[in-house]
Amino acid sequence: MRRIAAIDVGTNTVMCLVADVSQDGALNVVADEERFARLGEGVDANGAFTEAAMDRVLDRLNEAKRTAQDLGCEHLVIGATSASREASNVGALVHRVREELGLEYRVLTGEQEAEFTCRGTMSMVPDLREAFVLDIGGGSTEIILWRRGAVLFQTSLDI
Repeated sequence: MRRIAAIDVGTNTVMCLVADVSQDGALNVVADEERFARLGEGVDANGAFTEAAMDRVLDRLNEAKRTAQDLGCEHLVIGATSASREASNVGALVHRVREELGLEYRVLTGEQEAEFTCRGTMSMVPDLREAFVLDIGGGSTEIILWRRGAVLFQTSLDI
């Protein structure tokens, strides 16, 4: 059994899930936190993150890191989604996260976001044979069709 933390940096929120993962991949959720950061504020209009938005995300990531440490996580990963794909200055945020928090800030492609959304969803209902998964986020929407352990269709739409 390993304890891990996964942090999702979205357009509006920073979510932290801490879970124990068994050898067969089953999850037992230990903590599930959501913090509002509004990272995407102004990205549609200006094409870039504001300093205030980056400061808020750094603060929320630091809180999530502290949660992971307090709960004894062995591993912590960050996956950033829509706003981070679109902002021209995402490199500045990646640099700040690395320098100030010692964490790697990974920007997911839309396809990766859809795949991880499906995997996370299906891990919570392992006996389900097929599903249509729809994830409406602050900056993108993922649509996935899943059957018997395989993704048949997935897409990420910038809406």
